[in-house]
Amino acid sequence: MTHYRLLGLFVMVGCGQVMQPNQPVDGGESPGDGPSCTTCSDDSCAQIVWNFDDADFDGATARAPSDLQLAIRDFNGSPALALDTTALTEVSFTVPVCGSGVLDGRTLTLSANVFFDGGTDTGVQYYVQATMPDPDTTGSLLTQTGMAGHTLTTFSVPLNMSSLSDGTTSVTFQVGTFGAAFSGTIYFDDIELD
Repeated sequence: MTHYRLLGLFVMVGCGQVMQPNQPVDGGESPGDGPSCTTCSDDSCAQIVWNFDDADFDGATARAPSDLQLAIRDFNGSPALALDTTALTEVSFTVPVCGSGVLDGRTLTLSANVFFDGGTDTGVQYYVQATMPDPDTTGSLLTQTGMAGHTLTTFSVPLNMSSLSDGTTSVTFQVGTFGAAFSGTIYFDDIELD
């Protein structure tokens, strides 16, 4: 009788989530050769979306200046990465792609929605550029795009613009000014490799 009670308890409680190889973990993408997983060289899933919807930094880290603070704030009704600055020269942050291994990104495009909340909205006064893995590495520049203040702009560039796109580990975004003063918040949302 005791065995049946334990068996019944086991059946009611279950044994947790049983994962099969190449099955999504916690609603994420499938590892290995699953249908929706972009894999790193070590067969782990690459992180290819940073939308901040769960109010998490999704691995984004401040790069420069050393006192740059990243925040998650509401922008147009959804959470977005916010970079505050009182006198913009250049700020930068990095998003991880592969925790270990590398991603062959030669066929992928990097995109992000960017909004300069502050400064002037008279013409293209600011810029966003992306590098892989960082601006200190020769051959890492993807592109630089000029942007106006107070205008939601989609930054987009094919990763094959960098000679290092076959070994992607992370992407660094740099934001600066062409000379116009800027004090305010720069928002990034829906960063994606597709």
